[in-house]
Amino acid sequence: MEELSSLQLSEEDIKSLKETFYQQAMELIESLIQEVLSLEEKSDKGDSLKTIKRIFHTLKGDSASIGLKELSSLTHKAEDLLQAVEDGSIEVDGDLTDLLLKTADCINGAIELNLTGKDTPLVPVIAEKIGSFLKGRSIEQHAACSYDAPLVLGEYEKLLLAENRKQGKGIYFVRLHFSADCQMKSAGAMIISQHITGIGEVIKASPPLDDREIESAAIIELIIASSMNAEEVRKFCSIPGIVDEVTAEEFQEQGLAIAHKGALEAKGESARQDKLARSTTIRVESERMDQIMDLVGELVIGRSMIARLFSEFEERFPREEMLGRFAYVNSFIERSLSDLQRSVMKLRMVPIDRVFKRFPRVVRDLAKASNKDIKLMIHGQETEVDKGLVDMIGEPLIHILRNAIDHGIETMEEREALGKERQGTISLEAYHQGNDIIIEVKDDGRGIDVKKIKEKALEKGLISKGAMEKMDDKDAIDFIFLPGFSTAKVVSEVSGRGVGMDVVRSVVDGLRGSVRVKTEVGAGTTFMLRFPLTLAIIKALMFSACDRLFAIPLASVKEITRVFVKEVALINGKEVLRMREKVIPLVRLEEVLNLGSRSRKMDKLFVVIVSIEDKDIGIAVNKLVGEEELVIKSVTDQWVNTNIVGGASILGNGQVVLILNPLVLIKKAGERAVNDELLAANSGQ
Repeated sequence: MEELSSLQLSEEDIKSLKETFYQQAMELIESLIQEVLSLEEKSDKGDSLKTIKRIFHTLKGDSASIGLKELSSLTHKAEDLLQAVEDGSIEVDGDLTDLLLKTADCINGAIELNLTGKDTPLVPVIAEKIGSFLKGRSIEQHAACSYDAPLVLGEYEKLLLAENRKQGKGIYFVRLHFSADCQMKSAGAMIISQHITGIGEVIKASPPLDDREIESAAIIELIIASSMNAEEVRKFCSIPGIVDEVTAEEFQEQGLAIAHKGALEAKGESARQDKLARSTTIRVESERMDQIMDLVGELVIGRSMIARLFSEFEERFPREEMLGRFAYVNSFIERSLSDLQRSVMKLRMVPIDRVFKRFPRVVRDLAKASNKDIKLMIHGQETEVDKGLVDMIGEPLIHILRNAIDHGIETMEEREALGKERQGTISLEAYHQGNDIIIEVKDDGRGIDVKKIKEKALEKGLISKGAMEKMDDKDAIDFIFLPGFSTAKVVSEVSGRGVGMDVVRSVVDGLRGSVRVKTEVGAGTTFMLRFPLTLAIIKALMFSACDRLFAIPLASVKEITRVFVKEVALINGKEVLRMREKVIPLVRLEEVLNLGSRSRKMDKLFVVIVSIEDKDIGIAVNKLVGEEELVIKSVTDQWVNTNIVGGASILGNGQVVLILNPLVLIKKAGERAVNDELLAANSGQ
């Protein structure tokens, strides 16, 4: 840390610099991994190679500026490796991709450890691997490199060229091919430089004659000013043992002018874009965004309080002259707060690509570990979702991908025998549907054998034989989300222990989402995850049950009906409603939440029909309160010990309302039905 300490910065300043570097470096490393993975897919790799080299160059400069000399040296070696690839000395293949990915991982690990004041021993190891790779894979190429475009000169080089023109000298483009006998190219380049001074002046050299890149170069291209003609220059530059082939031709200044103009325009446009990005983008800590969201939530509660006050004022003083002014102010505050709320919600929305861009690397590594050839196709990565959702959905998606790779996609030999392409395909897609965000993970593998799932459930005692025969495929597939449930015969490094899919269901439930599975044996499986667009504020239907106030997301409410108590039927001891030739289970909140005895006996009931994933239940309620926009507050186990309650909110009058999770309610109703089947089966034995 000599560089930073020599600036006499405080510890706080140094810490701030390191954190800024860390944030920028993480973004660069993510881009680096994406570009490296794209190398294997693109036929034209030029743009990706330039981007990768630029990222390494940026990391080199940034790491050196905060005193990470070892990391700076590693990134410099990585630049050497990329230069060798650009020169054609090293081919792009799987081994190169693996090395570049390991380098990215090493840089990432070194930066994270440095924040804690530790060093990683991997940096010198990876640096040595790069050095060995350069020595072992370097191949000399003596074939002439095509000179597709003229060299681009800087302002100083243009002045040199003009000055030599005035002196009557010729300007030549010279290409020197290193001899196979030249074992030390850097020394050879030094001799070339000294030799050429005898005939004129070197205006431009690529690579520079004093650069380390010379060692991996097969050819040197020069722009030379000399009094000799082209043939004399060619003969003079042929140096036995160092240069075995020379071409020399007049340099076309017209081409230079065009190239220079284009380069300047591109450079100017790039600078303008960079300036625009710097002037319109502000980096804000996520904690500050959460604080703003919390404040907006409090304002929403305040808006509700004002609305209630206005309603009371209007009812008590219907002829008051100030009523119109009060109504105007109330409307103005409501409209402004709604605009503020929408604006803050947009600030919380981020592209789902922040999650998706991790997965090409995950799929590549897992496919390699499973000895399978798998292609990942990503669609809808620009779809925007709530930041809180982005932070949470990565883990369940990884578990789904792992299962698709290990259980879903067949081996290359199996696929070929089945008449499929040897390369399997996994599709990852995100899109909006109403007020929800849908994420689909689809594979073209073997599909899920529902029969095996039922047999495994029966073996584990999760279902009776009679219930198994009646159970439809959709309900049977739900068993895969139970902890420890797996139909795999062999436990692999990737999956097979029954750990993972239960995590998927747990995280999805916690985010008030749902997961649905579609499968066809031999054709593949699709996991469809559905989440609400926002996790902070929802529109909800409020009602009372057993003298308590509850709310349920309005998007889950299918309809509201009122029935006579005598219309409630009993099937296997459970209350159900018959509506339009469909039997709907009836849920009493006092029973599932253990709230005590039922409320007073009534002739009629309000029933809220809730629908999730084509499954319906009815919630018996005493009174409907109405629709309300609620700010969701998390509820800890200290206050509520059931996941049926997904959160709470505070109304304008200070009353607390519990927000129900409809998916868990439906799941609980299903579990009770299965348990009753098991009890009946056991009692009959």
